[in-house]
Amino acid sequence: MRMIPKPRQAIVLVAGLLACLPAWAIDCRRAVEDPARLICGSRQLRAADQGLNSVYSAALAHANHPGELERSQRSWISAVQSRCTTEACLAKAYAVRIGQLAESYAPWCEARRGELQHDWRGTGGAFFEELSIGAGSFSSWLHQRPETSGRWSAQGCSLTLQAQGDSEEFRWILLDLGADRLRVFDLDDQDVTVYRRGDGP
Repeated sequence: MRMIPKPRQAIVLVAGLLACLPAWAIDCRRAVEDPARLICGSRQLRAADQGLNSVYSAALAHANHPGELERSQRSWISAVQSRCTTEACLAKAYAVRIGQLAESYAPWCEARRGELQHDWRGTGGAFFEELSIGAGSFSSWLHQRPETSGRWSAQGCSLTLQAQGDSEEFRWILLDLGADRLRVFDLDDQDVTVYRRGDGP
């Protein structure tokens, strides 16, 4: 799997751009204490931070009780600040929290799952150039030529695409599914990817 770093001058640990939740804004030029120093010094943690912000935004958009989610997020920030002093601790905290947030809006994902079955075209750095999702199966094309195919499964907001004949697996969290776009967080690449509805190969 590829890792595409997205450097940022200022790292916002958890949905800092949302006005309803106070930002834990980290200025990497001045970060001297953990966990800010650890996040700024790690490409993987910076990517996980971006992913967490994206999943939190999705959870907040679909929350029945957004105030409760905001309070929960504040508690998580406080716990991470006081507990994590190593990269391993932060990486685990991010992974657990991303899973919790995705689970919080799982009913919305399940209700929209049928809309995944369509032809999609990748945009800006997407792993698949063209992707066709059918009833339990998927196929992809690169420059109009068959690339890979296999099966897909979903549980809550977690989507898994398993390539046929090998062990390659793509693990995504659904962030948004609209009339013309699919936005996912790639758990392996720690990256947000957008696909647009297309006409197929």
